[in-house]
Amino acid sequence: MNFLEPSTKQNPRTREIAKLDHLHLAGAMAVALMGFFCLVIGGCGTGGGGGTSSQNTGFVAPPPPQTLTVFLRDDPSDQAIALKLDVNSIGVTDSLNVQQVLSTSTQHFELGHLALAPTLAATSKVNAGSYTSVTLTFNNQQLQTVDSMSAAKVLDSNSTPSFKLGQTTLTLPINFTVATSAHIGLLLDLNLPKSLSTDAVTSNITFSPSATIVQTSANDVETQLTASTGTVSAVTTNPNAFDVQLFDSGSTAHILTDSNTLFDTALSQFGSIKVGQVIEVNAFFQADGTFLARTISSGATSQAARTQGVVVNAVTDSSGMTTIDVIVQQ
Repeated sequence: MNFLEPSTKQNPRTREIAKLDHLHLAGAMAVALMGFFCLVIGGCGTGGGGGTSSQNTGFVAPPPPQTLTVFLRDDPSDQAIALKLDVNSIGVTDSLNVQQVLSTSTQHFELGHLALAPTLAATSKVNAGSYTSVTLTFNNQQLQTVDSMSAAKVLDSNSTPSFKLGQTTLTLPINFTVATSAHIGLLLDLNLPKSLSTDAVTSNITFSPSATIVQTSANDVETQLTASTGTVSAVTTNPNAFDVQLFDSGSTAHILTDSNTLFDTALSQFGSIKVGQVIEVNAFFQADGTFLARTISSGATSQAARTQGVVVNAVTDSSGMTTIDVIVQQ
């Protein structure tokens, strides 16, 4: 994918996911880890993506004052090609030991594709004051991996070997203050290699999450939204900005652009972004609760037409047709 450089300044390019067209998917999964891909069925980089031709005048305003935004990412593990987990609630505890809930809607996360690529997990208005911890509850775990014979397998609490939770609650201590009218970001980083343990006798795998959490900063060199995909729900031209509902969490992010924002060649400019279009964005979280886009690229025509995952096998037959096997990460 090529990005058009702004005329005034060149920004470093962020990680891109290769987009492959018109491939034949055979089987669900298979054998040896070969690569990471994003498959777009029925066309890639078309720029239209099923969007409407007009802009949405019902534009969603930026977040209200005193919001807390939590981002989620993980460090990858070769043992977990895909790890699915339902996060049922996210809350914070203040200095008076009173908990405020940020989210109670169950969110379905696949952690494998969040490797070093954070996404938005929750945004909520909170009371001004000092806070001491963040708590998540979760269940409904599933692990996809390959065994010693290079065969793909799906593990859960009922499989043999099994994949179970060592705990269903994770509380992380962190001291931070939400001032009146402030917007605070927290980055929760799961360490999958430390979180997974295997019983030497039964081969059962247990997930006991090990994680760290830090407050985001305007000086962060990595984007808080990285390779994040979603559907454009509103667009405005004063300033050039749009809202996108993210596929990962269902949350809506308010994205601003400037003269340094890079667009892929399919979009080429802000005016190509339409309501209903699927896009991929890399963006920095800002002090006012919005996001400033570094790169924007066109996506599939819909979420259903987009498959992202790990290629675990590829075979080319005598006619030149290549068949790939994929463990899906989404």
